[in-house]
Amino acid sequence: MKNEFYRPEKISIGEFREIAEMQKKAIERLNSGRAEKKEVLEYVAASFEKAEDLRGDGRLFWNLADPAGMDHDAYIEFVIHPTVRETAFIIRAFLLYPQELCETEGFMEKFGRCLRNLAECAFETHGCDGPGDAKEAFEALESAHTKTFVTVFSDICPEFTEEYNKAYAFFTGKEAESAMPERAVFVYGTLMRGQYNHEFLESSEFLCRGTLRDYKKTDLGYYPGIKEYPGGTVAGELYVVKDETMPSLDRLEGEGSLYRRTKCKVSVAEGVEARAEVYVYIPEIPDGEGKKRRLYFAYGSNMNRKQMLKERCKGAETVGLAVLYGYELLFRSNGAGTEHYGTVEPREGSKVYGTLYLISKENEKTLDEKEGVGNRTYYKKTVRVGLNGVMFEAMTYIKTRGAYGAPSENYKNKIADGYRAEFLDLNLLENAIVRSMEKSGA
Repeated sequence: MKNEFYRPEKISIGEFREIAEMQKKAIERLNSGRAEKKEVLEYVAASFEKAEDLRGDGRLFWNLADPAGMDHDAYIEFVIHPTVRETAFIIRAFLLYPQELCETEGFMEKFGRCLRNLAECAFETHGCDGPGDAKEAFEALESAHTKTFVTVFSDICPEFTEEYNKAYAFFTGKEAESAMPERAVFVYGTLMRGQYNHEFLESSEFLCRGTLRDYKKTDLGYYPGIKEYPGGTVAGELYVVKDETMPSLDRLEGEGSLYRRTKCKVSVAEGVEARAEVYVYIPEIPDGEGKKRRLYFAYGSNMNRKQMLKERCKGAETVGLAVLYGYELLFRSNGAGTEHYGTVEPREGSKVYGTLYLISKENEKTLDEKEGVGNRTYYKKTVRVGLNGVMFEAMTYIKTRGAYGAPSENYKNKIADGYRAEFLDLNLLENAIVRSMEKSGA
C-alpha cells in the first residue's frame, strides 16, 4: 500500500478524484485485513511527511493545492476533505497498531495536532453553510471506526472527542455513548490468547496488550482474580467487544456475584491510556491465598509454552510479551560443547523480546536445574523489562561462557514456536543467529 498523496501545481478535477479515490481505497484495504503491518506503518510515516501547517498554529493539513485565494467551497474540497480522509486512515491504523505507532518518534505529538485540527475544522466552523454539509467528513471518519476510537481513546484529544460526538448525534439522532455497539474490555486470565476461555472472544478484535495500574492479581486456582491495590500492576490484553458478546462474558464471569464489571483506564504505551471495562473479583481473598511467585523473563526455548508450562513449570502463568532494552540475543556453547544455546549480552541501542512468566519457588528450582546454575553454565540476573509502557523487575538466565555459533535446528525451532505465539517477526531470530556467527569469526 503506497501513499501516493501529492500536490500538483494546478489540480484538475480528474487528478483530485484520483487522489481522493486513493485515500478511500487505502482505508478500505486497511479495514479488509489485507494490509501488512509494515506497509501500514510506512503509509502513516509518509503521510506525516506530506502534512503541512498552513496557518502557523501547529495544526496539520493535507491540502491538494495552495489555499490562498480559494473560495470556501474549494477550500472544503481541496483542503478539509483530504485532511479528514488522511486523518481517518491514521485513526484506523492507530486502532490496529497503537503500541507500534506510539513507539514511532514524534507520532503522538503529530497525531494530536491533526486531531485538534479536525476538532476545529471538520464539524463546526470550517466555512460550510451548516452542519449537514459535514456529512462527507463524518462518513469518512465512520469508515475508519472513529466511534470506537473516541470511546476507547477519548483522552488523547478531548476536543476531537467532543466534536465527533456532536456530529454523531446530529447525523444519527443518537447520543454516541448510549448508541455504542462495542467497547474495550481488558482481560488478564483465562480469556487471554492461548487460555482455555479465549473462544469467548473469537469474534472480538484484539486491540493491544495493556497494563492496569493500582490493582493486584491473585491466583485463585483455576482462574485469577484482581482487587484494587495501590501501586500494583496487572498485565493483560485489550479487546474491542461488541455489545452482543457482553452477555456471554457476563455469564462466564458471574457478573454481579463472583465478578463485577467496572470501568477502568489501561496503560497501552507511555502516556497513552485506553478507557475499558474489566472484571473485578467481588469476594474477599483470604490472607495467604495465592502462592508467592516472581517474574521470569524467557528469551530462548522457554518462550515455547508447551516446554515451559506443560513440561517444566506446571502452574506457571504467562504474563505477556516483554522487552529487555540495552541487550542483544546471541548463541554460545556450553563450554567445550558443540551445541549453542541462547543468552543475552549488553549492547547499546539493542533490545531483546521475550515472554514474561509468573513462576513459583518450585518452578524456579526446576529452571535452575535445567539451566545448569549449579555447574555455572548460566547465572541468574535481575533485569528491568518493559511491558506495555510499564517497567518491571524480572529474573533471567545468562550464560557464563562458551564459543559463539549457530543453534541446532531443533533448538531454533523451539524458539521459533515461542516467537510465533508472541506474533514476533522470525527475522529477529535469524538476525541473532547471523550476529552470533559473525562474533564466532565464521
